[in-house]
Amino acid sequence: MKDRLKDTFDDLTLAFEGGESNQSGMERVQSLLAEITALKENHIILVSHGNLITLLLRSFNDTYGFNHLMSMTNPDVHKITLKQAGEADIQRIWS
Repeated sequence: MKDRLKDTFDDLTLAFEGGESNQSGMERVQSLLAEITALKENHIILVSHGNLITLLLRSFNDTYGFNHLMSMTNPDVHKITLKQAGEADIQRIWS
């Protein structure tokens, strides 16, 4: 099972029957980020499953991938501070 999941990070366009590719998931995440950054709120909490959180983090830093997903705990918490030009400071704050 993990090998198949790893395959989806090796090939972001890979989608299994009834599912979406990681590329499609990243597009959903980027659409959500566009909506969020248009809001006037300063603090927003997002809750999701590990794979989508990994894709969210990857949208800021492409070093996030399968190994990061496998090292996450359940639950896990990351603080993302948005900067200008699509950059972000990412901190894991769960211990």
